[in-house]
Amino acid sequence: MSKRQQQQQVEKRSAGFMGEFKKLLYRHQAWEVWRDFCTLAACSIANAVDKRHFETREKLYLDTIKRYNKTEQQVFPVLFAETVLELERNPDQDFLGKMFMQLELGNHWKGQFFTPYNICHLMAQLNLDEQKENLERKGWISVCDCCCGAGAMLIAFANACRQEGINYQQDVLFVAQDIDPTAAYMCYIQLSLLGCPGYVKIGNALSEPLIAGEENQEYVWCTPFYFTQVWNLRRMVERFQAMLPEEKPKEEQNVIIYLKQGKSQTSVILGGLSNMTELHKQMGQYGKETLEYGVGQKLLELCADSNTAELVEKDLTVKGMSLTDCAKKLQSYARNHQKGNFFYMNDEIAEKLICEFYGIERSPKPVCETEQKPEELKEEKETSKTISFSLEDLL
Repeated sequence: MSKRQQQQQVEKRSAGFMGEFKKLLYRHQAWEVWRDFCTLAACSIANAVDKRHFETREKLYLDTIKRYNKTEQQVFPVLFAETVLELERNPDQDFLGKMFMQLELGNHWKGQFFTPYNICHLMAQLNLDEQKENLERKGWISVCDCCCGAGAMLIAFANACRQEGINYQQDVLFVAQDIDPTAAYMCYIQLSLLGCPGYVKIGNALSEPLIAGEENQEYVWCTPFYFTQVWNLRRMVERFQAMLPEEKPKEEQNVIIYLKQGKSQTSVILGGLSNMTELHKQMGQYGKETLEYGVGQKLLELCADSNTAELVEKDLTVKGMSLTDCAKKLQSYARNHQKGNFFYMNDEIAEKLICEFYGIERSPKPVCETEQKPEELKEEKETSKTISFSLEDLL
């Protein structure tokens, strides 16, 4: 089909919608008819899938349709059918927004000047390029327009995804908000007909911004695809993850693993000295797999005499040099000594940093009088090497 024929078809479809719309202008104002058409269409879609607010929206539908006589009531299904056929013919357009502007219904007092669709499409492509990495990492993304109008920005983003081979019906959640109910209904109708999962809130985005969990409220309209199985499952997973404790940063996890590996090379005294009550108290506040607990174990090993133990207890109580503060010093060292995808930390370095932090003199290691075999020396040398892990191994 040539471009001229396509243009003629578009004009014919638009003329069909306009012709039907003008049948209602003999007794009613254009703005009232447009408002009522959007309200009736939105209620019809919502009540077919969302039974949570069925009674309220059914009442809104009946209160709206009764303003028209029987002949006029038959025009609204035709207008809705024309909208469905036009979006099915060409989903890459803001059909209701275009009709809205052609009817000169834009309210300049409300700032209702809809952005041209070609500009929306360009902005959508730019945003999609930035979101591809998030999509690969998480498996799905969400887009939001807090002043949606007829939804041109979100429609353009859906079509940009489609052109890139991204299934927006399963991989993108569309969120919108507008202070004008009619504009919100326009956005809701088009997102629903294009199969976009998401919801549209009616409200002021500045004083009443959309928050998580608000989609169950009456003033939020959820599209049919929002209730599909894939999005029901994702919402269930999100709620479950919200109940889990927040994970520690990967840098902390890496440092903990290095110290755990380092401790295996050293004889650690688990009991400690009986008079080190503050040290035992602080160690009891952390799990055995934490970095702070590992620092406490190393201190128990270093405090072999009462003078050192007294010094450490004073640092922990009077000076406030807690295990957490020392652990942060070790974490900082590990981050500053990263080479490529590796952090470097061994038992000897950890002991040196702990001694410097608490002012403990490191005693020289005793020389074993028993002569060691060459195989034992080789094995000991290999175990004293710096320990390193790739980040890929840790994940």
